[in-house]
Amino acid sequence: MRRWRTIAAATMVVVVGGAGASVAQTEPAQARPAKPNIILILADDLGIAGNTLVLFTSDNGSTFLKSANDGRTNIVGDWFNGRGPYRGYKYDVYEGGIRVPAIVRWPGHIEPGSVTDQIGTFQDMLPTFAHLAGQIPPPGLDGISLGHLFLGLGQPLPARDFLYWYVSEWPSEAVRQGRWKAVWTKKNNALVPELFDLDADPGEQHDVSGAHSDILASLDAIRKREGAQKTPILELK
Repeated sequence: MRRWRTIAAATMVVVVGGAGASVAQTEPAQARPAKPNIILILADDLGIAGNTLVLFTSDNGSTFLKSANDGRTNIVGDWFNGRGPYRGYKYDVYEGGIRVPAIVRWPGHIEPGSVTDQIGTFQDMLPTFAHLAGQIPPPGLDGISLGHLFLGLGQPLPARDFLYWYVSEWPSEAVRQGRWKAVWTKKNNALVPELFDLDADPGEQHDVSGAHSDILASLDAIRKREGAQKTPILELK
């Protein structure tokens, strides 16, 4: 099966339900809407909140401050500590580059204040929305439905064997399978692997590839298979 790939891939790792969810504003004060939660307010006013699922998320991990003399590669700091304890920034395949917020509001279906550690990705959106609309998604999709999670049915999500990312601009790849995540970054014109146990080391500070060469080899086989199917980047004209 071909896996979904984008330059700026993101992984949603937390889903929170609640009518009072708010999002920090980073734009100048004069650019802020008078009511940042206007969609939620409007759904309430129209009496359709119970039939309206609102999902807030982002397209990739935290962005970064760039130096004035090199606007691309010279990273000098965080915006508002946006990556938290995680390593990497936007365009990285470390957790800081792919973890994003995911906040869902659906009164009557999602318990306010509830939290899950289930992993979701953007390729899950189409099968999820099809599921919730009572439709059958087209075959061959890479994502899974998160519908049971949103509906609170207590049923396990469909099995997900692995997740794969690649960034073509700054050559790097990653494969996650359960607690294990392997990252390949380009150094001296070669892709150098690292292996992390995300349960024990979510900040990806300790490379354990030397102690688990069998796991790295298994993830590398997935990388090579999926990498051979990379979706070509289309030029817009």
